[in-house]
Amino acid sequence: TLPVIVFDPSRPDERGRRFLAGVRAVLREEPFAAAADSISLVDVSAFLADEDFLTLDRHLDESGHRKLAAAIVEVMASRGLLGSGPAVEPGDEGSSGPEAHP
Repeated sequence: TLPVIVFDPSRPDERGRRFLAGVRAVLREEPFAAAADSISLVDVSAFLADEDFLTLDRHLDESGHRKLAAAIVEVMASRGLLGSGPAVEPGDEGSSGPEAHP
């Protein structure tokens, strides 16, 4: 089964929590209940705040992206989804691809 991570980064508030509650409710029903174990829900209200968004259009800013990425990595690690390959250090994001990992 393919692992799935569900979150709504645009709603770190009650609407986002209601969205996740709705997803949980759907996952209790067939045919979705069979896949529920492979789905992780991330409540962004636990770590995102107003200062993690751009003022103009409510997209995540750099700090928001970093916090969300950390939460996704945490879920992946808890599910054993991270390989044992080399870690990417900050600033090395552009050195990916087959030639970078012999």
